[in-house]
Amino acid sequence: MAPEIQRADTGLEFHPLADLFPLLEGADFEELVADVRAHGVREPVWIYDSQILDGRNRYLAAQVAGVPCPVRAYEGDDPVGFVISLNLKRRHLSTSQRAMIAAKLATLTNGQRADLVAGTSIEEAAQLLNVGRASVERARIVHEQDEPELIRAVETGEMSVAGAVEQIRRSIVTGVGMDPYAERGVDLYETPDVAVYPLLKVEQFTGTIWEPACGPGAIVRVLRAAGHRVVATDLVDYGCPDSSGGIDFLAQPSAPAGATTILTNPPFMHANAFVRHALTLTPRVVMLLRLLFLESEGRSDILDGGRLARVYLFRERIQTHRDGWQGPRSSNPMALAWFVWNRDHRGPIELRRISRHGDEAPPPVSAVNCEDDGLNIPGFLLRTAP
Repeated sequence: MAPEIQRADTGLEFHPLADLFPLLEGADFEELVADVRAHGVREPVWIYDSQILDGRNRYLAAQVAGVPCPVRAYEGDDPVGFVISLNLKRRHLSTSQRAMIAAKLATLTNGQRADLVAGTSIEEAAQLLNVGRASVERARIVHEQDEPELIRAVETGEMSVAGAVEQIRRSIVTGVGMDPYAERGVDLYETPDVAVYPLLKVEQFTGTIWEPACGPGAIVRVLRAAGHRVVATDLVDYGCPDSSGGIDFLAQPSAPAGATTILTNPPFMHANAFVRHALTLTPRVVMLLRLLFLESEGRSDILDGGRLARVYLFRERIQTHRDGWQGPRSSNPMALAWFVWNRDHRGPIELRRISRHGDEAPPPVSAVNCEDDGLNIPGFLLRTAP
């Protein structure tokens, strides 16, 4: 028996699966409104869990045109395949556009997908949208940057996903000077020693520390010299002493035995994924990140969830260089900070300023560090009146 067709409510919400696909905009939507006004809604809107599963554009056009919108209930057992099949048939989507949809599908949480028992893996999403895994990985990078204009450019077909990733890597969007992807390889920018010493002055570490992006061992050397036990791994073997290469951190289901802290300078392009995954593995996570990491709404789950306890902002900008760089050592330094997450922390984020000079160069006399309140007050403000 054919599904029963009814009239749509005026306040229907969109199902998360429907939101995988971008809405029509501009002239395309106006053309649809004109057609609906002249001929009505030709194809009923599909409803699932009291939400619009397919037909958002028709529904919105009917509201603008002031005409009734028929609906029918989806009663199948594969809403993902259903909505993807309908949209791929009616839309002429490029590989990049399909990759963006696959990336969104793979990152939907179970809470957003009550219709599914488990989430969709990257491989499954790539197969459903008929794209390669590499394209989906690039699309995830674009989504994680949370730059609406850039995301829209790819979703509307104005830019390829590869072009968007290249733009991000060149920092046209972020404003941070970086090298082109073709030159950056696996995104290794080694951490200067002067960025690690100050952290050890303000944070106490017990138990084993896992450095999952150890590179040649810049952070590892400082930690071990300070007496800490460090398990060092990386996707590539860069020659770090007592380390293991070929270890994909994002694919690890658990931390090494005894590890209580993950501490690293994550690959720039995968910082979001590194933080999210690390928080599932150890009670404490410490990452050296750009200060701009604080800005994105797309990171609300890891910034506003209460687990971010402290941010140590360097007073001076830190100079980093790509692994193997042989050119001038005068490229733009970055505003960096150590971000510290504690799994059991619930409360406000403490912001403190630290110096990259550490013990080697004490603060100038003109600056007094007030440890009690976390403020750094210039000396002239503390002088007593004559």
